[in-house]
Amino acid sequence: MDAAQLILLKRHLSEVYAGNLPPLLLPSPDAAQNDQKNLARSLSAFFVHHHCGASIADACASVVDDFGDLGIDAIYYQADIKTLFLIQSKLKASQQFTQEEANSFVHGIRKLIVSDYVGFNQNVIDRQGEIDIALEDCEHIQLVVAHTGNQLGQYPNQALIDMIADPAHGEERFTVPVVDFAEQDVITAMRAVNAYEQVNCKLKLFDWAKLAGPRTAYIGMVKLEELARLHLRYGRALYARNIRASLGHRTDVNRAIDASLQANPADFEFFNNGVTALCSTVQGRSGSREGKSFQITKLSIVNGAQTVATAARRMSAAGSGSISNARVLVTVIAADAENTFGQSVTRARNHQNDVAKADFIALDGEQERIRRELALLGYRYAYQAEALDPADQTIIRAEEAAFALAMLRPDPRLPVMAKRNAASLQKVGQYPYSEIFAPALTAFELRNAVLAFRYIATRMSEEASGAGSEQERLTYRHGSYATAFVMMKRLRVVIAADPALDPQKLAASVGPELDNLRQRLWAETQPLTVGRNPLNLFKTQADVSTVIRTMMTEHYGLQHNPALPPLLALPIGNDPYPVGLFNFLSTQAPQVGNLA
Repeated sequence: MDAAQLILLKRHLSEVYAGNLPPLLLPSPDAAQNDQKNLARSLSAFFVHHHCGASIADACASVVDDFGDLGIDAIYYQADIKTLFLIQSKLKASQQFTQEEANSFVHGIRKLIVSDYVGFNQNVIDRQGEIDIALEDCEHIQLVVAHTGNQLGQYPNQALIDMIADPAHGEERFTVPVVDFAEQDVITAMRAVNAYEQVNCKLKLFDWAKLAGPRTAYIGMVKLEELARLHLRYGRALYARNIRASLGHRTDVNRAIDASLQANPADFEFFNNGVTALCSTVQGRSGSREGKSFQITKLSIVNGAQTVATAARRMSAAGSGSISNARVLVTVIAADAENTFGQSVTRARNHQNDVAKADFIALDGEQERIRRELALLGYRYAYQAEALDPADQTIIRAEEAAFALAMLRPDPRLPVMAKRNAASLQKVGQYPYSEIFAPALTAFELRNAVLAFRYIATRMSEEASGAGSEQERLTYRHGSYATAFVMMKRLRVVIAADPALDPQKLAASVGPELDNLRQRLWAETQPLTVGRNPLNLFKTQADVSTVIRTMMTEHYGLQHNPALPPLLALPIGNDPYPVGLFNFLSTQAPQVGNLA
């Protein structure tokens, strides 16, 4: 497991499980050592919660890991499937589960299945009656190794298999294979923590028809209040694979929808384009052609979010009129939103509306991965177009993430792209989207990049407000991306690290450096903006490249660096910009530290 994922995992284990485990039998006088021990013990509870569906409390209570556990870290009986889980877990950054650990596990299992409790610690002894009942009632005994390595090694795995196959113990209820809850399983379970709830429901369609063709799809009328109730129950989960969530009640479209509902709900179906939803399965139940109930799993509205959200607001508002006789046309298509066909449906159905190409970022699975991981850090990541509270600093918009991450890269075209068309950084399948939102991007890096970018942008806005002339004001306003491009390179190390950047330390350490950089920006642009609006300059690539190159050279103290002249003399050739030069300048940025 890579370092970033392990940090996220440990943070989650510490916050959710560690404090709810059985007390340590022999705690150390060193509190930090106890915390580390409890952190390691938590992985067993994590497995029991995610794999067995136990509550957090029951999962933590299953842990027996402590001095004298004889290799068994957790014992959990899942009554509904009559399976006794015996678990050993190892929370290690790089080491694999070893042969010695497997042998210890085998020793404990052999004693436990014959109810020999001699040598077990008090955690096991206290549960002796419960364990004996589970051994009597269970139909399956499942061995589990939960760890953060790639997979269970050949020899440890063979030791467990040999124990299972050994006729000497006479136990026939062992299940094969051993559950190898390894790195990828742990990561998947961790990301599932903040996954949206599945919307499984019943909808009654009137005047419905099954669409002909190889795919399962139904079209018909549905009472709008049914969809509104789903919105009130599931919220954002109902639009998890849409490109947009609710845009709020102040948009022209949503005001028009609300006006139609208020004026004549009975005729609403004639004034609305309808709703499109994807699902995993849709099956007819009781009813007739006039009206039939359908059981639907994993429902996701991919077009019509504004209609449903507006209806829900009206239905829940005090004193609003009834919408019980309002209906809307709905198309339900059996196609998982994550697959290619489902995404094509979402894209096609939304192309008919006023949708920016950047909105289709919502169809990229990397965005959902980022959302879930940022949620573990206490941030809400908004990659769908929706109404947001601009004052909430715990919300990170995909747009500002794109700006911040782009400014870390060495390409001098990116500040110009951001200035010309902000959405150009968010077009899936086009440069630079796949590079700034790469699979290797961590939640820590994105969070810190945004915190740094916000500080720089805010400072530049403040400097613009206090500028001595209109030309200087426009320079700071429109040169914000160019300034961030130079400054962000100096924060590369702290941005990539785990701790969150501290606003006060940013102001104390980065503030003076940014002030110097801002003055350098003004000095460099004055000769280029005589009789010219600075906006035009910062949208012109040749001018911006020149300004940025000079700023980087001066601000990084590279004026006399012997490597610079040869790089300046190199022809561009087929490169889109002087790649070698700007790569060199970017890597030479002196780092500002101690910002967390």
